[in-house]
Amino acid sequence: MGPVRLSALHASVFLLLASAVLVGAEDYLGLPTSKYEHEWAKYRQPDGLLSLDYLKEGGDGDKIRGRKAMENLFEVVFCSALPSKQVLPNNLFQNPEFTEGIDPWQGFGWSSVYAVKDARLNYGVCTNRSEAYAGPMQSVSNLPAASYEMIVWVRLNAGDRQYVNANVNINGQYVCIGGAIAKSNCWTKLMGGFTLHSPLDKASIYIQGATPGTEIWIAQASLHKVDKDDWLAQQKASIEKHRMRDVALTVNGNNGQPVDVVINQIQSDFPFGGNVNGAILYDQNYQKWFKARFNWAVFNNEGKWYFNEGVKGVENYTVTDAMTNWFRERNINVRAHNLFWAVENFVQPWVKALNDQDLWAAMQRRLNHAVTRYKGQVQHWDILNEPLHGNYFADRLGPQVHEWMYKATNAIDNNAQLFINDYNTVEECDGVSHPEYYLAKVWAMTTRGTPITGIGVESHYSKEPQPARLRHDLNQLAVAGIPIWLTELDFNKVPDDAIRADYFESVMREAFAHPAVRGIVNWSAGRATCDKYRDVDPGMCEPCEACFADSNYVDNELGKRYVRLRKEWSTHLSAQVTPGQPLAFKGFHGTYRARFQVNGQTVEKTFHVPNGQGTAQITIQL
Repeated sequence: MGPVRLSALHASVFLLLASAVLVGAEDYLGLPTSKYEHEWAKYRQPDGLLSLDYLKEGGDGDKIRGRKAMENLFEVVFCSALPSKQVLPNNLFQNPEFTEGIDPWQGFGWSSVYAVKDARLNYGVCTNRSEAYAGPMQSVSNLPAASYEMIVWVRLNAGDRQYVNANVNINGQYVCIGGAIAKSNCWTKLMGGFTLHSPLDKASIYIQGATPGTEIWIAQASLHKVDKDDWLAQQKASIEKHRMRDVALTVNGNNGQPVDVVINQIQSDFPFGGNVNGAILYDQNYQKWFKARFNWAVFNNEGKWYFNEGVKGVENYTVTDAMTNWFRERNINVRAHNLFWAVENFVQPWVKALNDQDLWAAMQRRLNHAVTRYKGQVQHWDILNEPLHGNYFADRLGPQVHEWMYKATNAIDNNAQLFINDYNTVEECDGVSHPEYYLAKVWAMTTRGTPITGIGVESHYSKEPQPARLRHDLNQLAVAGIPIWLTELDFNKVPDDAIRADYFESVMREAFAHPAVRGIVNWSAGRATCDKYRDVDPGMCEPCEACFADSNYVDNELGKRYVRLRKEWSTHLSAQVTPGQPLAFKGFHGTYRARFQVNGQTVEKTFHVPNGQGTAQITIQL
């Protein structure tokens, strides 16, 4: 079987995190039980190969410094007969190819390691594993403060599709490096990374997670320090390639005389969104603050079934209607969140009390009423929310109900983008929602004709994001060829304002530079004055570590960081132009306002720089 591989040097970038401290400890992760074993077989192609045209790159991007040394770091390999040879400099692992026996590899948790040599491959086998946390390990000494990227190929001796993860012990705290779905019939590349904010005498790295009794095989291990300058240059190149375009602006008129112009971008084509509650209808300060920062909106609760029909047969769309109208009148797009929530804890008691026939009738009514009501008014629907963490409706009515949700919605409103949405796909090392499991769910449905047109990764962070792991997770999801959105980005359990802003910026930059990411929506973006709107949403009175601003809409450090990023990712310039001679510049995709000084008067024109190939030719008549 050939490797299933995604070379995405320009499709993903790495950001060295700003100075911060590690928070929390990562528990050892055992084997999850997947509901989708039958679904996996339906999308896995016989030869193991996938079409990856979606992210193919070329041209000048190949010239980015460091490509030849780093290109293997960007492959996504789900299943390969043999690991590919790593050609990485300065490998910090000793005996990475098991050419010298097993030393210094060891078995952790009372397990043992031995080396296997054959004509094609040397590899290590960890056996006698009596616990899920047992596995091969190696300690690495004298690591400077930096970010690190790790690759290790993994395989099992028996069974199929078990979650295996790598962890690093940093001063007694276990941080997940990354995870992979290991198989017994082929090798899988496990990739990830971690960040040290101060030098470390020794870091112990563990490969763990398969069920006790299963052997974990490892090969071609690589650990290296990331070159910050290379990755930042790569990130910049990716943003310029995918978010900007060369422009030739030609002005005609003014009798051929030169004219001064100031050009400002007034709207970004890239979706930057925020969540919002009903107080947006009443609080003018909230309205002003939100409009200045976001071009997309998602409602906290107002689009959910339990909000619209908390009591059987009593539908209430009053607030939802008013909010939808408010945003439509201001040309702010809306993500409708969500049509059905698969987690049982969020299903109304009256719904759970229904028999299967009545449940089916209630679901049809919910879909028909909500989708018809907002047809043409919302741009996205989160159709199925968190199906990797819950399966309520499919458990009751069968897996075909998921396909019905999408097909029935599409039949009513074929202009809305239809999303699947889940969490911990990029935030944590979560065996339940690992990107490969998410892909299994998506492909199982789309191969049966289900019109899923967007993949939502919620991105609720409670710990420091590991940029190498985020990059690799996005690369894996990008294989589906479906646009990815970060739909609920926040840092809800990071109390330090400055550290939270650093974490936020690292994720924002990584996501904005990745071409498969087509939008970023922030959760807990803002809040209205607690005392005034306590009855509108009691949640506004709870502590909000993730918010961008306080109750008076004064930005905190995270909010200020967001504003600076938005400014950085917009184009502004002034120049003197001669009619008939193009003004050349590179601009972010979006809408612009040009103000010309003509005979002592200001002449204002607007123009648009769309995404596309080649130079955008813009002509303005004065």
